[in-house]
Amino acid sequence: MGRYATLKKEFAFLTKTYGFEISLKQKHGAYYFIEWTNQNISIMVLYDEQVDAPISIRVYDSDSFSFDAVEYKNEFEQSSGSPREKIRRAAEWLSNAIANKHIII
Repeated sequence: MGRYATLKKEFAFLTKTYGFEISLKQKHGAYYFIEWTNQNISIMVLYDEQVDAPISIRVYDSDSFSFDAVEYKNEFEQSSGSPREKIRRAAEWLSNAIANKHIII
């Protein structure tokens, strides 16, 4: 399974549980990303194969074009494991952060 498909699968809870829709995506290239949007906020998950900590999660107001984005990169383990495991850990972290109201959607 490719990086884009893994991102889509692991972060599917955003659509299923919280009603987000995919608004932007990049399926090929040196980096992959998916942006999920609801009426209030957007969440972009980016996987960049060219850096040591490849995953970043950006949360911002849906009408701001990401100028006010808060980036999460060091909050979840990225130093070891396969790309799939790193993506899974990031998805688990985001799911818990939303459930515990650290990130308000």
